Amino acid sequence: MYAVGALAAVTGAAWASTTVPARVAPPPGYHLISTSTAPTPPEPLPPNDHGYVRVTTASMGCSITTDLVACETSSDNWPPHSDGRPYHSASVTSDGEFHLVDGDLGALEGKVALGARTYWAQGWTLTAGTDAITFTNDRTGRGMRVSPGAVQPF
Repeated sequence: MYAVGALAAVTGAAWASTTVPARVAPPPGYHLISTSTAPTPPEPLPPNDHGYVRVTTASMGCSITTDLVACETSSDNWPPHSDGRPYHSASVTSDGEFHLVDGDLGALEGKVALGARTYWAQGWTLTAGTDAITFTNDRTGRGMRVSPGAVQPF
């Protein structure tokens, strides 16, 4: 027991006398480098002749203006009307006003097929994944996430 106490006293004394410098300079010729790559900037999507951007995935189509994003799907998984029929279209304004609607975006002329990456169009950042697209308004941070299985405003 006496030896343990002596060891603790010596260790504590050594610990108390050890100082850690506030800043340690790297050795000469030593340079820090980053092994990570910079994030890919969003790909800009220019508006068509009518002033909006049309995008598609395998199961959805969306139209983007500066004030509104509207999307449609042929799936039957979005929220239902009061009679049980599902909505197939949804929209969100740049201020976050969300609506489920009965609408048709038409033939989606000038459409751009989205791959899994980030895009920018009309003041919106689009993050496309393999099964969903998230639309975020750059000014307000409001938007919606759409997939064939769900639509969710934020």
